Order: sequence, then C-alpha cells, then structure tokens
Amino acid sequence: MRHPLTLKFRTKLIRYERNIFLLNDFLSHDDLESWVKRRGLANGYIVVTKRSKDNRVWLQCCCSGEHESKATVRKTGSKKCACPFMVIGCLDRGCMSWRIDYLNKNFNEAHNHGPAEHLEGHAYARRLTPNEFRLVQVLTDQDIQPHTIWNNRTLRTYVFRKTYTTLAKRLGPRSSRKNRLPCSD
Repeated sequence: MRHPLTLKFRTKLIRYERNIFLLNDFLSHDDLESWVKRRGLANGYIVVTKRSKDNRVWLQCCCSGEHESKATVRKTGSKKCACPFMVIGCLDRGCMSWRIDYLNKNFNEAHNHGPAEHLEGHAYARRLTPNEFRLVQVLTDQDIQPHTIWNNRTLRTYVFRKTYTTLAKRLGPRSSRKNRLPCSD
C-alpha cells in the first residue's frame, strides 16, 4: 500500500501535465475501462485490455508487445512496436471504487510511436458501440435491407456482418430468404 503523501504528490504531478489524466474514482470496472479507452481515442491512440482480474485491470496500447517472427516463406508485418504505455486500475475495497493505480506520466509521451492519423482503418476503432449495435438490431427487426442500414448516416462502420448475425439469431435455423418469399400455397 502506498503512502497517502505519495499518492497526493502523484495526483498533482499528473494534473499539471496538460490535464491528460486526473485521478478519479470510478463506480465500476467498465466505467474505468471505457474512460481510459475514450481518452486514448481522443488523443489518437487505441487502448486495449491486456489482462483483467476481479480487483485489477491492465490496459495497454494496441502497439504494445513484440512481433513474434516465425520462419516462413512469406514476410509478415505487425503493428506491434514495443510501446511502453500501460494503465493499471485497482479496486479500492475500502470505499468500493475503482482508481487508476499506475500510469505513465504523460499520455502522449509514454508512447514510442505517433498517434494514428486515420482511425477509420483500425480494427478496434471499427467496432460497433453498444448504441450502434442496438440500432442495427432495431433496424434489422424492422426488416430494413442491409444496404439501407449501411447508408444510414449514423453508422459509418462495417455493419453487414452484424446485420446478418442479428437476423440469423432472430430467425434461428430458417433462412431470411425463405421468409421474404410470398407463400404459394
């Protein structure tokens, strides 16, 4: 356990560096994780979960780690560049709140690579948010064609796969094509 003065000093140190991170209390693990990921996206970095336990979560940059090269015929590349950025969130059992226990001093300087200029092509940024996923479900339940859902201005991500999986879950073993054909009985 850290001494309270050390924590207070660390709080002041972090607050003076461009107000990137402020030590906040979070009500749940999901709140802490989504806050760090949103701050990362706002600065052009993608933050992913490295490991998670009941009382602790490790969040790191998507470029963390080393590319494991295998001797193959093809030459392969990787996004990994051994980025040292890491955030550790811990559960404070005394007040039952989540806190950022360890983080690099400055969000932008902790990375050994620049921020992404275009996040549209990144796999983690293309994922649907829960609101977008619900919107796809609602539009699919209303029998709206996938190309119409795709042309919706609020959905700028790849939604065809999610549309068909949602439709398949709703219809079960029946195919959507058979249900759309008029009965000839």
